[in-house]
Amino acid sequence: MLDPADRVLTRRDAALPGLALLLDADAVADRLRATHLVDAVAARYVRYKPGENAVVAYDVTAGGHVHTVHAKAHRADAPVKLEKAEERPTAPSALGPGRVVWPDAAVVVSAFPNDAKLPGLARLADSGARRRLLARVLGAAPADADPVELRYKPERRWVGRVGDVVLKLHSASGYPAARAAHDAVVPGGVLRTVPLLGHSDRHRALATAWVHGRVLDDALRDPATDAGVVSAVGAALGALHRPPADGALPVRAAAPAMLAAAEAVAALSPALARRMRPLARRIAAALARHAARPVIVHGDFYAKQVLLSAGAPTVLDLDRLGVGEAAADLATFLAHLVRDRLRFGLDAGRADAVQAALLAGYAHEAAWPSEGALAAHTAAAIVGLAPHPFRFREPDWTERTMALLDAADASLGPPPAPRPPGDPAMPALEVALDPVRAAEGLSTALGHSVEVRRVTLRRHRPGRRAVVDYELADGTSLLAKVRAKGTDRATLRLMRALWEGGFDALRDVAVPEPLGAWPDAHAWLQRHVAGEDAWPALTGEAARADAARIARALVRLHDAGPPPHRRHTAADEVDALRTRVLPAAPPAHAARVARLVDECARLAGTLPAAEPRPVHRDFYPDNVLVTPAQIVLLDFDLYALGDPALDAGNFVAHLVEHGLRVHGDADALAAPARAFVHAFAGDDDARQYAVEVWTTLALVRQVAVYARLAGRQPATGALLDACDRRLATPSLIGT
Repeated sequence: MLDPADRVLTRRDAALPGLALLLDADAVADRLRATHLVDAVAARYVRYKPGENAVVAYDVTAGGHVHTVHAKAHRADAPVKLEKAEERPTAPSALGPGRVVWPDAAVVVSAFPNDAKLPGLARLADSGARRRLLARVLGAAPADADPVELRYKPERRWVGRVGDVVLKLHSASGYPAARAAHDAVVPGGVLRTVPLLGHSDRHRALATAWVHGRVLDDALRDPATDAGVVSAVGAALGALHRPPADGALPVRAAAPAMLAAAEAVAALSPALARRMRPLARRIAAALARHAARPVIVHGDFYAKQVLLSAGAPTVLDLDRLGVGEAAADLATFLAHLVRDRLRFGLDAGRADAVQAALLAGYAHEAAWPSEGALAAHTAAAIVGLAPHPFRFREPDWTERTMALLDAADASLGPPPAPRPPGDPAMPALEVALDPVRAAEGLSTALGHSVEVRRVTLRRHRPGRRAVVDYELADGTSLLAKVRAKGTDRATLRLMRALWEGGFDALRDVAVPEPLGAWPDAHAWLQRHVAGEDAWPALTGEAARADAARIARALVRLHDAGPPPHRRHTAADEVDALRTRVLPAAPPAHAARVARLVDECARLAGTLPAAEPRPVHRDFYPDNVLVTPAQIVLLDFDLYALGDPALDAGNFVAHLVEHGLRVHGDADALAAPARAFVHAFAGDDDARQYAVEVWTTLALVRQVAVYARLAGRQPATGALLDACDRRLATPSLIGT
């Protein structure tokens, strides 16, 4: 029986009269019983081309055994295809006739091993033909064994085990790329693949060795498996991502694949089309903005493509190997985590830990893609999975598809604010965004000629400041910090002092290299530092160790930073709460916020005396890059003299807020928070208390941020609850 969404779909596609029949497994079972041995039928896979054809694979149960049958619905005006199907020779089937035609529905039904586009399957059913096929593929007489199906997509590919051999049979369109892939990868070091044992171009067959081990997908669903095992998987992927040697591999471009998936989703229902098409356009634009140099990519990299064997991962299934962007493989892995979270209820914290471990391992072998590139490719990869709920006949497939589109939208982030024409308060921004003028200005500022390949507006607060990213032809990137009231030479001098005073690229605690002033754009320049912010590290398996590293880096800044020219005190912080938080409080919470601000003023008066030191004043994970060898500190616009606990408290407050907003639990990141505070304050009770006070002040300051960001406004009540708990509890950080 069709569900309502299937009925709507089939009514819209009148060109395929058999579509409604094929989507109704009970109706297919009734028809099959006239010619085949059938107890039950369950659809497991659909490949649908609107107005052209549909292929549906079924698990057919008969006599306690499960067999594969697939049916293809043709257009009503395609009788020639039905005639050819009736004339085509068939191999014996365990269920009855190998092929039947239902002319009234324009449907052709094929029982395994019959497949019009995989003729080699018929050889597997006969032991003599199977031995001859394997001998041709392997070049030697093989040990015979009954084939065991592992994966089968009708008319595309069959994968099965025959003894100690994994045999793959491909369609004519899929074989050339799969064959070329095995010649393109040279395993070694941390990269292990399954060697090709032989092939047959005539039969479009490939054979590899059977490797014993545990599939990573199964391991990750086992709570006993340490998510840190994924670190080695990330390293293997990084080793795979090498520049391509020649043009033998196909191009695997993310945008066309995403757009094709988007159209497949849009064809399923008008509601999905309305949701899908604008999202796809936005993702395509983001992919174009963050395009990177191509490398060899796996093309379908996720947890089912990795085998944990003999203490190291083996990368499987190179059939879609090609040339593309590194972010695409990482994003495909992450997109499947999203799908597992939505489909199987994978714990969000575990998914975060797996992601952090993957990226940490990857960084040992290759540079991370930019944050923007990874976000864009993850959104594209999630859209690539959006046809799956329908394709694999999941109940409530419309709702599940919509949930994937929501996840893709969330991964991409909010659409960029439209650029105000001219931004009257920042005319210099137009200079910075013009590629021609940028090339001239950067060449002058740097003292040598540069070619600008891409200009990206990273951040923009109209009338105040902006950050512009320049990708240069030599592969490097620069950032310009643009300010409405003129070049911020004070911050440029500070960055030079930090760089020259022991925070350069050779140190374990560093800052981006300052490169000079660009007066025409009201900007100063710094070198772009590749890497991710600290959030993945703080949610990974090494979260406590990385939190301690960050705390020690902060102490280094407090001890060795150059003298600031301004000061920030607890009184200044309370004044900011009164002038910024109180006016921003939503009317429904105004009285409650006023009470919190008053209590914060009282609490600030209890801070122990502390020697003023250089402080960052905006220290939180977004402004920290973590790599295995280095902590990089960013954005010193608020640098001042103050209580060192101010920075530590601000950092912990952001961990509390992140846990509340992302995980629904203010204590979700309590473990790295404790490690951070212990590394920062040690056993000094007064210093620990100061961190807690500054944490509370910073958390209340988040009320103004929530008021400004529409997506966070509904969670204001939960944030205020967390603030109340801190003010009512002597210690939430613990020991």
